[in-house]
Amino acid sequence: MKQVILLLLIVVCTGGNVVAQKQPLRKQAKKHSCCSVEESPLGKFSDKSLYQVQSKWETQNSAKIELSSFAGSVVVTTMIFTNCTYACPQIIADVKKIAGSVPADVVRNIKFVFISMDIQRDTPKALRAFAEKMNIADSNWIFLHGKEDDTREIAALLGIKFKKMPSGDFSHSNIISVLNKQGEIVYQQNGLNAEPLQTIQAIEKADKEIYTNTQ
Repeated sequence: MKQVILLLLIVVCTGGNVVAQKQPLRKQAKKHSCCSVEESPLGKFSDKSLYQVQSKWETQNSAKIELSSFAGSVVVTTMIFTNCTYACPQIIADVKKIAGSVPADVVRNIKFVFISMDIQRDTPKALRAFAEKMNIADSNWIFLHGKEDDTREIAALLGIKFKKMPSGDFSHSNIISVLNKQGEIVYQQNGLNAEPLQTIQAIEKADKEIYTNTQ
């Protein structure tokens, strides 16, 4: 009987250890924003969701937000810098082309998010001036400024490479990503002035998905 009780205690303790091992992973994830599995007000995100990132961002209107604030909306996102004279204005034009090709009842629900890679020059004021220069006034078009580590983290998650040049400008990838309502990348458009048909199809498909706040 003592052996049976001892065996049961070992099994219980082993089970307790499994649970105990999960908790430190959650605590440790807080230190590395890309890996957080903490529950947001909208529910838990999958391990493929960019909304696990807990970094803080500032919009062109100086509002402080987290990426998870976009949950529940389809997001079209890319990275730019406002002193760019060719590629970035073309990226803006490409996104405008996408927006203009999506049905009106869909496009009103999309968040168009542009993340600056130039953390020194692209202040909220500079981003706001750039938006005005690009004739962008819609509140669903959002420009973000963040800290260097957070900016490089989100660039890596989006598969965008960038390098600061001696001039202060940047060489960078030209990728437009579509995120579903859970913040998962469902399609990426590569290159400038690319054919947007598949991007549009990915947006329309993602828009039809029903968003739930639990998984």
